[in-house]
Amino acid sequence: MSDERFAYYVAQDAHYLREYARALAAVDVKARTHAETALFAEHAGATARVEIALHESLLPQLGLDGRQLASGSAPLTRLIRGCDGGRLTTSTR
Repeated sequence: MSDERFAYYVAQDAHYLREYARALAAVDVKARTHAETALFAEHAGATARVEIALHESLLPQLGLDGRQLASGSAPLTRLIRGCDGGRLTTSTR
């Protein structure tokens, strides 16, 4: 895999993980038991702390700016995040 493709993959993964942590936090609000609350809160926190932090430290090494990635997600990432109304469109990448 070329460096450019790998950087693109890591950027898309960072988008996904950010939204995944938010989704876990949202599910946490609807937990029925303290054990469920603890589980979802733990997983949301771990995702935010460890996985996203890893990507944020890796992005600069790949020449990417995490702040500029917000508008540059691929079709599958947008679909997963629910940002395009559930339509999968073609990518120019």
